[in-house]
Amino acid sequence: MIGYYLLRILIFGFSWLPFTMLYFCSDGLAWVLQHVLHYRRKVILTNLSRSFPELDPAATQRILKKFYRNLSDIILEGIKGMSSNEKTLVERYHFVNPQLITNYFEQGRSVLGLVAHYNNWEWGALATKAQIKGPVIGVSKSIHNKYIDQYIKSRRARFGADIIDMPQTPRAIIQHKERPSMFVLIADQSPSNGRNAHWIDFLNQDTACLPGPDKIARRTNYPVIYFDVRRLRRGYYEIEAILLTDHAAKYEETAITKLYFRQLEKIIRRAPENWLWSHKRWKKRRISSLSSKE
Repeated sequence: MIGYYLLRILIFGFSWLPFTMLYFCSDGLAWVLQHVLHYRRKVILTNLSRSFPELDPAATQRILKKFYRNLSDIILEGIKGMSSNEKTLVERYHFVNPQLITNYFEQGRSVLGLVAHYNNWEWGALATKAQIKGPVIGVSKSIHNKYIDQYIKSRRARFGADIIDMPQTPRAIIQHKERPSMFVLIADQSPSNGRNAHWIDFLNQDTACLPGPDKIARRTNYPVIYFDVRRLRRGYYEIEAILLTDHAAKYEETAITKLYFRQLEKIIRRAPENWLWSHKRWKKRRISSLSSKE
């Protein structure tokens, strides 16, 4: 309960903070994370060196510094967004081609939207519903603290999006069968079970990937769209919907996963500092068929 009340106080305090002051605080937080706490420094540098072996140490350090600033912005923007009004968020998180989704709705088809931990993903649930004319269902992982989990879900859903837990996805798909909707998943997370994962080459490494988005896309034949979140300047984002395929059912298993990660890698290479390098994304190792039999 203490964590819940601290979060409420923090969100209330940031509700009064102008965005100019928010980024002043973000600069300070970035400095503390990098130079005082050395937040996951070893993990970040290991991930960067393995993903970009062609970079010299100086270039890696430049990405590291920019990463901490991006991370700090995302943290504080996420908190600020919990109390921001819809008009402000839509102005700062603008979809450039929402008609791509609307066209599928008009055809009576639902859509599977895939995003990543790149730039600000937190504002997506808050700013999407006003710009996508149809039901929006965000799929998320539950937070261990049930009070915080319920509160954050309620804040994210306050402008009309539905927020559900991952295990509820099949039921939600059935419930929306007759009503074209957009289901949105963050698909670049590491799976809990390496045996059931899709294994692909991603950023020069053998990578375990969530099988769920691929399975959902092929079973439903929903058009699969990647949302590219580009930072125009601090606190302002442009979101482009990129069609990966509108005939997912014709693909073999893992093919949709590969399409998604191929697009994500292209975007990461464009500006690597904006991805979430602080997670141990490559901690799992593939188990060979011989080892599994033993």
